[in-house]
Amino acid sequence: MQLVQETYHDRQGEEALTYLYESNSYVPLARIDQGRAAANDADGRDAVYYFHNDVSGLPEELTDAGGELVWQECYKVWGNAVQEEWVARAAQRPTPAWGEVQPAPVPTHAPRPQNLRFQGQYLDRETGLHYNTFRFYDPDIGRFITHDPIGLAGGINLHMYAPNPISWIDPWGLRCGPGEATGAGRKVTPGRWLRGTHGNAGAFPESIAKKMKGRSYRDFDHFRSEFWKEVSMDSDLSSQFSKSNVSRMTNGLAPKASVTQGVGKNTSYVLHHIEPIQHGGGVYDMDNLRIVTPRYHAEVLDPSYHY
Repeated sequence: MQLVQETYHDRQGEEALTYLYESNSYVPLARIDQGRAAANDADGRDAVYYFHNDVSGLPEELTDAGGELVWQECYKVWGNAVQEEWVARAAQRPTPAWGEVQPAPVPTHAPRPQNLRFQGQYLDRETGLHYNTFRFYDPDIGRFITHDPIGLAGGINLHMYAPNPISWIDPWGLRCGPGEATGAGRKVTPGRWLRGTHGNAGAFPESIAKKMKGRSYRDFDHFRSEFWKEVSMDSDLSSQFSKSNVSRMTNGLAPKASVTQGVGKNTSYVLHHIEPIQHGGGVYDMDNLRIVTPRYHAEVLDPSYHY
């Protein structure tokens, strides 16, 4: 989730908080607070705050336009807060003359809560859970509290957040939800599409990409099934497979790879994301997909690539 704006309307007044992010990212850069104070509150409400994040994009500090610290928080490795602190500054006053008595400084208006957490997450302060678009994440256990909507296609651990929270992100809370196919694919040599995939990857065919581009899919399983159905109807591509494999593809199933390229029960060709979804790779970006054998997928590619 990339929160754009949230509004408050309570006894303190009315206020809109607008968030700015790094380009094509869920890493927050700044928060612009604009609003109208309550009638009995003289403090101004317009302010700009800047985020200071750790390497994973998790906010650790907020500073104001003058560079003064206004908020800071310490976390454990999976994002659970250890200590949160707001630093309210006193209003600027002239230095008192000798013998002059002045009242104690009164802190200025404290900003609204800072609830952004791991990229794409928003803290629900009543439950302590992090809203992650499609699921809630519990930082105390480092897991989602509901299973992955994609099922086992996302990995055998249905509640896992990521292999490493320092270098991995999951801004949606699921491996792949509904989406529209994009990308152009690549031209493939007639009669030689998947030859050589025992040692490398086969391109996503341009002819198939043209048919699938712009279509909407409810999840990646649906996309994968439609892909193989399209391959079964392509005369050049389907001619490269046995009758049994063509039958499988007609039914939306991936064709079987050679016996030597299977890994355990995984014996069918795999659609592999070049740029991991957790790192921002497009789920339905056909230019981000390659077709590989199970063995190549499991042994040559990084074992922690998918989760």
